[in-house]
Amino acid sequence: MRNKTHILIAFILQSTLSWAQVPIKIERKTNFNTYIGKENYTAIIRDSIHIKTGNYVFTSNLPIKLIDNTIFIHELSINGQYLKNQKNGQWKYLYQSFSIADLALKGVQQILLQHKINGNEDEYTFTFKNGNRYGKSIYNQRRIENGKYGIAEKLAEIPYQNDTIKGEFMVNIDSIKINGTTNNEGFLIGKLELLYFENQNQILEKRGYKNGFLISLEKLNPITNEVITKIELNDVVNVLERIEKGDKNIGFEISEQYFGLKFNPGYQQSDNRITEQLYGNSVLRKYLNLFDSIYNLNTQTESKASILKFTRRFKYFYPPEDDSISNYLSKLNLTLNRKIETVLKAPNIILRKNNSDSLLGQYQILLHIKSKSDTIQKVLDKINSGYFSHRLRHNYYLDGIPGLNAQENIFYQFNGQSIQIPFKLNQIITHSDSLLYQLLSYFNSLNENSQIVISKLNQSVSVFENQEKIDSLDNIITNLEDLLHANYPKTILYTSENISKAPFSYKLYFSLNDGFLTQLKSKYINNLLPQQEIILAGNILICTYKFLLENKQYLDNIQKMKDYWNDSLFTLYLENPFDFRKLETSILPGVQHAANILLKQYANQLLNAKNCTQIESDLKKVKLLNERIKFLVRNQHIENVQQLNKALKRERVPGRIERLLEL
Repeated sequence: MRNKTHILIAFILQSTLSWAQVPIKIERKTNFNTYIGKENYTAIIRDSIHIKTGNYVFTSNLPIKLIDNTIFIHELSINGQYLKNQKNGQWKYLYQSFSIADLALKGVQQILLQHKINGNEDEYTFTFKNGNRYGKSIYNQRRIENGKYGIAEKLAEIPYQNDTIKGEFMVNIDSIKINGTTNNEGFLIGKLELLYFENQNQILEKRGYKNGFLISLEKLNPITNEVITKIELNDVVNVLERIEKGDKNIGFEISEQYFGLKFNPGYQQSDNRITEQLYGNSVLRKYLNLFDSIYNLNTQTESKASILKFTRRFKYFYPPEDDSISNYLSKLNLTLNRKIETVLKAPNIILRKNNSDSLLGQYQILLHIKSKSDTIQKVLDKINSGYFSHRLRHNYYLDGIPGLNAQENIFYQFNGQSIQIPFKLNQIITHSDSLLYQLLSYFNSLNENSQIVISKLNQSVSVFENQEKIDSLDNIITNLEDLLHANYPKTILYTSENISKAPFSYKLYFSLNDGFLTQLKSKYINNLLPQQEIILAGNILICTYKFLLENKQYLDNIQKMKDYWNDSLFTLYLENPFDFRKLETSILPGVQHAANILLKQYANQLLNAKNCTQIESDLKKVKLLNERIKFLVRNQHIENVQQLNKALKRERVPGRIERLLEL
């Protein structure tokens, strides 16, 4: 416990000694913008950090420039005080600019330098409290003529509280005059007058404010008193009157937030109630930031900006169902937008969209629909972000929603020609009443329109894709037919009378031609049929042609298969001890009988097939049958095979034979 106490006492003593350090005087060279000179101040140095306290003085050197026998001298001096490294009390920035002209030497017994000294002395006075501006900041100017100071003239006076402009302020510099007042909260009240030049015309602008709300704006010719612009913000006045009367069912209140110079309760940016403020606001901003620019120009480590509260707005309360409608609509619209974007970025559409006017037209319509969806989303994002908390939605969209409030035409180029097509939508938004319900109706119409366009676009693309497929099929079919002619060269030798003598592959070739190939070929080359039917016919032709080419040898073996089975599989040749000739022995007669029945049926099915799938299936059956017979012959001595052989002797029905042979 004692150790902890000692440590605590030591820490307190060290801290006390540290804070009790004696300030030291510091003089060093420095510069403020173009002014180079010396600064003097007192500070406590702790960890290499200068904590300024007490008086501060900066005096610049006297840079001398000689131009056309005239000497120019500029001087800056700064005087102020710091308290714990923060500006405190009164600070003065004194600029002196001199010109010394008409230099001449004169004298008889004594030499005198004749000269004329003219110039200005500009003094800016700030008052600080704990680093923030408090009290009046004043700009005085004195003329210097022939070496004599004139009377100081006040050119600007702006009062501050905690960096916020509060109270009566004035500026009278050159041709600019500003007079206005803010209340204790920093909001403009009463009259604000501006005198300035715009496009070389002098303008007197008079504004009326009530507790931060702009209620009138008038621009006059100050010479003729002719009215150039006069605006009365009656909507704002009416709302303020309702609030003053205690109307509690108005759906809004006065916001505590501030919004700077531009007063906008929710008007469109192009509204003259906004645009007529802009030039005057730029003048106000420039000259009410006068002391900021001087202060910031002459500080190295600090910067200070006036807080221009000036205007406020109403805070609006919208019906609770607006949030649910807005969120619901936003989800629907984002889904639609993503769907459209997917279609527009599809490679098959991007590659083919310039192939025809109709296809490109549908693409442009869908692109236009997406732009409408984007506009809807921007409005919804504004609403959902709270953008209209301090802007009256009704005023902002008084004439409807730009981009959604008129029927439009779509323009695009195709093959060097300009094309115009109307964009027809049975819904436009031309006023602000029930805005979200209007948006919902507009979206539904837009969504319905998009489905139609996407369907047409896909159909148009499908036509091009199908045509490309048909062109590809043409090449394949032509090549296959050339191969068929090369592999079936004897087709001209066989007629209906002698076809029985032809190899089985030729028989099948003629049978398929008579059965469906000729009709299928006619269908394929009929351009009046739907493309999908043509493609289907082409694929069946290709399948059949490939079948005849790839299986020609096996097909010819089908005709010899019965003899092969009888002579080689079902007949055994055994050694004869009594004769040089071998003994012939038949095996599995039941299997042989059944196999011949199935082979005949399968061959007939092949010859009577009506499509490629059927002939592939029937040939597969023949191959399975052949493999099954070989297996049974190899395993003829197995009891199960012998029993199967007995069972097959009595069978004549192909279906039952297939089941017994497990085909």
